[in-house]
Amino acid sequence: MIETPDTLRTPVEPALPADPAAIERASLATDADATPEPGADPASDPDPDATSPRERLLRVLRTATGLATLAFDRTGHVTLSYGPLPVFVNLTDAPERVRFHAPLLFDASASAPLMRALNDLNLEPGGTRCVLKDDVVVGCIEVPAAPFVDEHVAGTLHVFCATCDRFAEVLKALATRGARGRREGVGHRLH
Repeated sequence: MIETPDTLRTPVEPALPADPAAIERASLATDADATPEPGADPASDPDPDATSPRERLLRVLRTATGLATLAFDRTGHVTLSYGPLPVFVNLTDAPERVRFHAPLLFDASASAPLMRALNDLNLEPGGTRCVLKDDVVVGCIEVPAAPFVDEHVAGTLHVFCATCDRFAEVLKALATRGARGRREGVGHRLH
């Protein structure tokens, strides 16, 4: 059973600082419009009578956040906010994976202090990785979607958001010490 934490709030319109497709290109190149094939192999799916991976992902995200109005946008992303931090979730194909990504710092340059900070953050356990692409630091993680395990996806969402919140604070502190950075995502609630 998926538990909904008390920190989740009702939906609000997120103020997106960047195009979700551009953020995804920064996290890892993939076809954002790809829709995984419905009816996964029964041997690899614990519930072969369930809906498609796309429908299951949407159901899990709605349950995990308590937000019944979540939907995929035209680019194939579900967009959430964790405080002011936009979080994008989508499916990839070949292999089927659920991808979470969030912009953590904008207008970043590949300075030695920033690269050291990213290396340190990437050494932390949990699987969330930071990449610098096109002057944006993006946090990203992927989990398998075949078999699709509801609790794994929901748990990863919450851990990813909390981790990115902490990473954004580290990057904000670095930016205020002189590294370039005009906007950072730091939040405390998923909505």
